[in-house]
Amino acid sequence: MSICSLFVILCMLRSVAANNEAEEMQIFQAVCNLPAVEGRPSGRITFRQGNSLQTIISYDIRGLSQGDHGMHVHAKAPRNNDCGSSSTGGHFNPFGTLHGSPTSGASNRHFGDLGNITASADGRATGEVSFFFLSLVANPQVPAGIVGKSIVVHAKRDDGNPTRDPTSTGDAGGRLACCEIVGRRLV
Repeated sequence: MSICSLFVILCMLRSVAANNEAEEMQIFQAVCNLPAVEGRPSGRITFRQGNSLQTIISYDIRGLSQGDHGMHVHAKAPRNNDCGSSSTGGHFNPFGTLHGSPTSGASNRHFGDLGNITASADGRATGEVSFFFLSLVANPQVPAGIVGKSIVVHAKRDDGNPTRDPTSTGDAGGRLACCEIVGRRLV
């Protein structure tokens, strides 16, 4: 085999490796738009995930009462803006763990346990939080993705299940608003 042939083969292998690396480095984004329905909070929640196991969630929600409100990923997408349990299901919990808080660690909480958002006196909650092992799409490290599920914003503060009660879902009260998590791959 000539040096020229080896060089061509090496260049081809390098190109394949670069393409595989580019695929692994693709960024995924998702959005959840809380619709402006009379008497309910509205806003936008965005999700960004790069080539790590970290997902960054940004939110801007209006129309809340002042204070903390539990926010969770629920197992199903809502139907016709219906935020009830028959429409959105319970917290997204593919591994059957107990309810917890973001500080409980990934193995000690439902994947859907996002904690609390805090609304100011004008009823607006804005912020950004990061979660490890919360994936937009299923992958080898995290075999359960949240795209196609829902976000539910609750009336009260999620208590994080401090007693580790196996029946607890955080005592966050009624479901104020919900939306489907819709994803796309960014090129």
